[in-house]
Amino acid sequence: MRLIQLRSFRPLSLLLLGSASLFHASPAQSADFVRDPEWRAGFLGSYRVLAAVEPEITEDERTALRETLNQMSTSLPAAAQHLQGAINQQSSAALNLVLGNLYFQTGELERAQQQYRQAIGKHPNFLRAYQNLGLLEVQRDQHDDAIRSLSKAIELGAKEARLYGLLAYCFLHRQDYLAAEQAYREAHLLDPDNRDWQMGLVQVLSQSGDHQATITLCRQLLDEAPDNAVLWKLIANAQVSLQQPLAAAKTLEMARVYSPGDPSSLALLGDIYFNEGLFALAQSSYAEAIAQSGDQAFEPTLRMAGLLLRSEEVEPAYDLLQKIQQHATIPANRELDVLTLQAKIQRRQGNEAEATETLRKIVNLDGTQGEALLELADYHWNHGEQAAALERLQQAQRLEAYRFDALVRHAQLLVSLKRYDEAAERLNQALQLREEPRIQRYYDQVRRAAQGV
Repeated sequence: MRLIQLRSFRPLSLLLLGSASLFHASPAQSADFVRDPEWRAGFLGSYRVLAAVEPEITEDERTALRETLNQMSTSLPAAAQHLQGAINQQSSAALNLVLGNLYFQTGELERAQQQYRQAIGKHPNFLRAYQNLGLLEVQRDQHDDAIRSLSKAIELGAKEARLYGLLAYCFLHRQDYLAAEQAYREAHLLDPDNRDWQMGLVQVLSQSGDHQATITLCRQLLDEAPDNAVLWKLIANAQVSLQQPLAAAKTLEMARVYSPGDPSSLALLGDIYFNEGLFALAQSSYAEAIAQSGDQAFEPTLRMAGLLLRSEEVEPAYDLLQKIQQHATIPANRELDVLTLQAKIQRRQGNEAEATETLRKIVNLDGTQGEALLELADYHWNHGEQAAALERLQQAQRLEAYRFDALVRHAQLLVSLKRYDEAAERLNQALQLREEPRIQRYYDQVRRAAQGV
């Protein structure tokens, strides 16, 4: 059963600092926030929450910060350049932090990272430097580094839900599900109204294999957001993992009511129906998916059409192929695959002339299309064209991906001609490529026939 793969959970925001921030607004907002008295006090270092984790600043440095502040309302790069001139090995770590924030805000992440690290080097317990460094490392997908920085900020006294949430996200990326679960729960305790932490926790439970807990939490969240397609899919995936396919189908049918038009849900539903032998329902689910999302559903719908055909569900397969041709743009590298499927369906429908024309078109375009060669071989054999059939099989045998099937098919045709020695040789070659009990049994039977036993 194919399970839906969810996109990696990403935090909704990467704010730079908390309530005692030195800098946390975008350039577009600068003219407004720099006039706020409380923010100005924090920026200039007029108060410090925890002396052990905040560096001292001198009056000269306070003046440099004030001048930087005045320039920020007009030009962040100019403000950064001005502040850079006030920083040396002896200057306060607070200046490095502010400069790092300015670089962070203007997108110069490497320079921002260097400043945060210099701030920590000057003041090893600088809480806000660790906090900002951790946020930057999350943004740069440096998850192991972010874990160390955010953990240190929390150790030094930071108690923001956002930090725990980002820490959980990093643990989830590292597949440390126990740590991720604990961090998400802590974030939820500190900020119970934030659904990001609940959604993160759901994903942790799902990926760690706690399927019953996943179902329980998803259902709680669906009470508030019944149109959330992700939650419905997580429940369905958990039910599939618990060997409850029909319950999963019921869940996905509910999703169609509350969150219609989600192609991945429809594809999963179609897979469940196919595995349960409900072919008409499988076809219907995929037909809806391709009609609603076109190119996005091309690959899974083509796959399902092929599965239906192999199950001798010719008309459902034909219907899906028509839907593909109507609603999707067929990629150039998949045109021959679509034509091959079309030829197979035409043959099953008894349209031999059309099928042969399609197959010859395929082989003329690309002589390495093994499936088309095998189909042509069958066509030639069924029409008494033995030499043409064997020639196509020999072509297919030169293709590594199709050599096994071509050898077995060749042997079957030789058996029908009572050329048992040659057939046994082909089967032996096939078994050297892949050991299969059914082919081994067939080989033994052909050898006995060759020996007249």
